[in-house]
Amino acid sequence: MLDIKGFALQSCLMHGRCAQEESAILQYCVLNRVPYKACNRPEDRPEGYIPCGKVDWCENFLPSERTIPDYYPDFLKDQLFRKVWKTDKWPMEKGIFIKPADRHKCFDGCTTFGGYRKKKKPPYWCSEVVRFENEWRYYDADGKVLTGD
Repeated sequence: MLDIKGFALQSCLMHGRCAQEESAILQYCVLNRVPYKACNRPEDRPEGYIPCGKVDWCENFLPSERTIPDYYPDFLKDQLFRKVWKTDKWPMEKGIFIKPADRHKCFDGCTTFGGYRKKKKPPYWCSEVVRFENEWRYYDADGKVLTGD
């Protein structure tokens, strides 16, 4: 079991609405008497509290070096069941899924339709479009899976 001092929460307490993960953490805190606090700025977060909110908000609490997303780690390449590639050129063919490769959430992943309509700055991750019937999320730390849903 992790030794958690508390959680620094974003939108649950700031905006009156919660993402699924934030809602689960708030419920955990209430049921287990774990401290939590609404925090606007990194300096508002009590020592040892884990930030919980949107990716860009949580990154404000990390050291100044920017984290680069690893959406497609090498050890999972055999499990992707589709072609995935990194590029600096916007794909002009129709039906390519594209998402940012250098920052979390700088734009939402989308499927291209052969034009520049939603073009953003490179680099990009591209993949063949696939239809998902099920999706799972796994949360890991230090190379170990903590939980999944």
